[in-house]
Formats: sequence, structure tokens, C-alpha cells
Amino acid sequence: MEQEETKPADVQTEPEEDEYDDGRGWVAVRPPPKRKPKPPADPKITLQKRLQQESKDVAKQLAENETQLAEYESKLAEIESSFSQPEFYSDSAQVQTTMEIHHKMKIDIQYLTEEWENLSLRAEKVQSEIEQAEVKK
Repeated sequence: MEQEETKPADVQTEPEEDEYDDGRGWVAVRPPPKRKPKPPADPKITLQKRLQQESKDVAKQLAENETQLAEYESKLAEIESSFSQPEFYSDSAQVQTTMEIHHKMKIDIQYLTEEWENLSLRAEKVQSEIEQAEVKK
């Protein structure tokens, strides 16, 4: 004998509801919260937020670059001042190593300077875009 599983006809399929204790020992049923769809984001506000974030990022990168550039220039000045010391030239291996470091630091400073220039141009561009976005309001 096979029994068919039957469902009562009066059972309705509704959105799931959460049960919760109402504090009096009763279990109450709370309907699911109705969610309102988010309104579409205003493109002007989105653009403005993106530009402000980009501006902050560029400013942070500029500050890091300037700090590193100042550090390298200070080290380079120390190395160059050692060139004027007569005892510096007594150890030819040290002279060779120091000259290689000096050369590498000059290249690094040149690279950091170019990067600073590019970041400065980017900062100006972002600032210009922010000003244009504000004018269009």
C-alpha cells in the first residue's frame, strides 16, 4: 500500500516570517521587514565622491614621495660631504662602494622627482575636475 503525501488545502505559501519571544512567554510572529529599493545614486554625487577620494589618495602619495625625496637628498648630501674628506680615499674598496651608492641614489632621486612632477600634475587635474563638477551644480 502506497500512501500519497497530501498537503492541506488551507496552507498558503507566504513570505517567511520570524518568530520571536514577545517577553511574556508568548511566541509571536513578525512579518518580514519591507525593504525599499535604494534610489539610484546621483551621478554628480558619485563623481564628486570619487574625485574627493582620488584627491586624498594623490595628496597622500605626494606627501610620501616628498618625505622619501627629502630623505634621499639628505643621504646624498652626507655622501657628497664625505668626498671632501682626504681620509675617505684611503680605502679604494670603500670609495668604489660609496660611488656606486652615490650613483644609485642620484638615479633614485631623479625617479622620485619625476614621480613627484607626475603626482603634482595629477593633483592639479583632479582639483580642476572637482572645481568643474562644483560649477555644474
